[in-house]
Amino acid sequence: GEIEKAALETLRLGKSTSSVVQIVQFTGGTAKVPLIRLRLQRLFPHATIVDSEAFTAVAEGLAKSPIRGEIC
Repeated sequence: GEIEKAALETLRLGKSTSSVVQIVQFTGGTAKVPLIRLRLQRLFPHATIVDSEAFTAVAEGLAKSPIRGEIC
């Protein structure tokens, strides 16, 4: 699927392999889709799976960001 292709392309660009990925963090509504979770778990079998709050993780990350100012 497209998600696997994107993950593999990211690894290629970073000159890395799936075996070095230690954590797969799921966030956002898409992270609740069982098929996506299964495919990424298969792609990164040695990684620890971490779940973030699906619908508030982005806002929480922005709140913790050291960069302050207006978002255009």
